[in-house]
Amino acid sequence: MYGRRQELCNELENMFAPEEPLALLVWTEDSIQEICCFNNESPVTDEETRGVLSLIGRTPMSEYQKQGISAASVSGLLARHRADADRRVEVPVRTLVALVDWAERELIARESEVWAAGALAPESYGQVNQDIKLLKQLSGI
Repeated sequence: MYGRRQELCNELENMFAPEEPLALLVWTEDSIQEICCFNNESPVTDEETRGVLSLIGRTPMSEYQKQGISAASVSGLLARHRADADRRVEVPVRTLVALVDWAERELIARESEVWAAGALAPESYGQVNQDIKLLKQLSGI
């Protein structure tokens, strides 16, 4: 599983009985950074760290129960994430325009909700906004 603590707690509550004994192993951004440093990986970005956490969280239970998640597998997952991030895909312009427009509207709506609640927008919203601008620039939108 991958997500924020509250989301994971809710998911665990739905999956297991309250009295059921469990062993819970936790990976965090800091632990991924430490393992990558230990493995002498080139500097790892925050986005790559979250990508590796997501890959760990999406690993089927049967797989990690048999093979575990080790320092070596973290390196493999980092390499996989980097390869996926560099992969190129072709998308029709009209599809890209529709997705960029939707993403921009969704970002504005979420920012409005956060501001209405009197909070500051997360830093990730700024990155999404930069990504939207880049997509518009690259596609001539």
